[in-house]
Amino acid sequence: MIGLVLKTYCNLVRNAFLPESLADLPEETRRAYEGWTLTKAELPSAWLPQCVRTVRQCAEALRNVIPPESEFNNLPQELVFDLRTDTMRTILKQAIDDVSKLNTKETWVLDTNDSSGSTTQLPGMFENCINESVSHLNDVVIRVKAGEHDIFNDRTTQEQATALCIDLVKAYIQTLEKCAFDEPAQDDSMNSDPLLDGSTKMLDGVPPLRRRLIITLSNCHYSLEKIMPRLVETLDKHGYHETNKVMQFAEESFDELDAKLFDQYVELKVEPIVGQLEQSMYTGQFDWSTAKEPMSVRDYIKECISHIVEAHAEVYSILSTDFLPRIISHIVDVVAEEINRLIFSITKFNKNGALQARIDLLAFKLAVERCLTAKYRKCLDEAIARVPKSNQHKDEQKIDRIINQFQQQFKFHLLAFSQLDILSDE
Repeated sequence: MIGLVLKTYCNLVRNAFLPESLADLPEETRRAYEGWTLTKAELPSAWLPQCVRTVRQCAEALRNVIPPESEFNNLPQELVFDLRTDTMRTILKQAIDDVSKLNTKETWVLDTNDSSGSTTQLPGMFENCINESVSHLNDVVIRVKAGEHDIFNDRTTQEQATALCIDLVKAYIQTLEKCAFDEPAQDDSMNSDPLLDGSTKMLDGVPPLRRRLIITLSNCHYSLEKIMPRLVETLDKHGYHETNKVMQFAEESFDELDAKLFDQYVELKVEPIVGQLEQSMYTGQFDWSTAKEPMSVRDYIKECISHIVEAHAEVYSILSTDFLPRIISHIVDVVAEEINRLIFSITKFNKNGALQARIDLLAFKLAVERCLTAKYRKCLDEAIARVPKSNQHKDEQKIDRIINQFQQQFKFHLLAFSQLDILSDE
């Protein structure tokens, strides 16, 4: 009689929370356990931990009633084990869903840290979401009571927990990506192009694309360097297995997103510079074969340097200083390559044109030399060698005088480059 009551109770609970576990029973037998007003899908997940606590308390009480030799003795233990495992899956899936929606809570308010640059609240929200779920699971599911089995001793459960933790990281990566690339809704009357690098207007509190890219890049770096090690340590402490796989996936995914954000940002900064370079070089119908005596470094070089310094300031204001050489050197390399192309496309120099070209190239090299990789330093040197060189001492003196004048006029611009570490060509 006790066995029948126990079996009925366990199957009723299973039908409420684990209906798939009764799939092998005859249909008529399964109908006997129906009658719940809510299905598992309709039951709010917040109630599940309390239900598990109740069932565990009931199973603990039943152990004092059921004879150890009874064939029904394992029924409560198996039910509790399956419920705990299912609750772990459900709560982690809910956490995945919550993480996937964190982009809607992004405020873009920056918190500055000297070592990590500026980050928003998003990494902290991700960490809190995981910690709350893990803590909740530890109290309700992971902690083993007398007569129960450790759910992580089951290989299938281990694999499921690892896969779900990886899915949590994947959801967060996708959230970061949405924050960076998804444009906020706007009125059709605005007709603004989100790719315009010059756009500094915030829409509904959301910064323009280029600023979102570097903020998200900073969030990405901070999440990998600070948040993920703490989360893996928390998972280890609570008995989760194969956390090394979670960390490995995180490293690969964050690196992939980092590259995507980096490439997009550099493209946005480089395109306007390179796109205007040739036009600026020939402003006023300038002709290298009929050029007048050079008086200063020409504006197209000054504009290039100013745009690069602008990128430097933008990156420096948000990202940690570790990012500066990486981003600025890439921009400088692309610009150097374009200058090389333009110089080699010139068919004829007169004496003044050659002097002007040499002055412009030497000024640009002077400004950005610390940022050039070896490949593009050679590229710039080739452009300088392509320009005819005067053998007259007074011409060399003129070049030196104009370069010194340029150094004085642009000393604050040059200061930004002087603080960058010299890069080696990888």
